Amino acid sequence: MKEDNLEKLHEIFNMILELDGSIPLDQLDQLDQANHEKWNSLTQVLLITAIESEFHISIEVSEYENFISYSAIKSLLEGFQL
Repeated sequence: MKEDNLEKLHEIFNMILELDGSIPLDQLDQLDQANHEKWNSLTQVLLITAIESEFHISIEVSEYENFISYSAIKSLLEGFQL
């Protein structure tokens, strides 16, 4: 992903998961649903919605189940050539 898009994704995670910048960009790949208490089904929907809006893309419903980690989401977005 382009650097500016990575920063946008980082901002989305900071906002939705209320990270307050506590996780540096280079450590976000370790963030996943299992190790963050605020990452639940509601925040997952909010992440999807915010990502679709920010990047002007439409994510297939079948892909929603893959939204379990930052790195998985980043990989999915790389498929959109962002």
